[in-house]
Amino acid sequence: MNAPSMKIVSPGSLSTVQDAGRVGFQSLGFTVGGAADADSMRRANILCGNAPDAPVIEMTLFGITAQFNCDVVIAVSGADVSPVVNGVPVETDRAIALYAGSYLYCTAAKNGARAYLACAGGFGVEPVMGSASTALKIALGGFEGRKLAAGDVIPMNVSERLPDRIEDRRLPARSFGQRVTLRCVLGPQDDMFTQSAIERFFSSEYTVTPASDRMGIR
Repeated sequence: MNAPSMKIVSPGSLSTVQDAGRVGFQSLGFTVGGAADADSMRRANILCGNAPDAPVIEMTLFGITAQFNCDVVIAVSGADVSPVVNGVPVETDRAIALYAGSYLYCTAAKNGARAYLACAGGFGVEPVMGSASTALKIALGGFEGRKLAAGDVIPMNVSERLPDRIEDRRLPARSFGQRVTLRCVLGPQDDMFTQSAIERFFSSEYTVTPASDRMGIR
């Protein structure tokens, strides 16, 4: 019998394995990394009965299409990628029971930027320095240190006992708008700026440019 796994049919625009990050190695030059939207990662995992920081698939702007070779419970949280299972639309932020052979299809995000796919038991990638997170710039961790590609087979740690009361495992849906109000705290060098510059910084509108990635937003 084949080990539980998920096969990537279409990887979306940028999909990687992520968790809570690689903590404790910054002194050696390794970034913490981890899920860009940690709250959505935790929500997906909790719906599946996992530890909040279990490995998930992070999908950016456009979701994946995948096939599962076993019975499994999944959940999608974060940006609305309109998930469809075997041709039937399903809700985000709720647990969904799949049977072996099922297909999951996700589209372009209607709002937000990143969606997270969790499976009950978690994805079974080998931890590196205590984390399953993918660090793309140094090709470390996750699935071969890279973004997912068509044909990849991602192992899953599926247990024989699925979570209880699957139909009740849901969380209130959230909305991600195009306009966001950010909070900011003045730092220890705020005396190096004029008062008018500080006021302009706090009162201005900003537009996110394409020159943004998982490390920073310009």
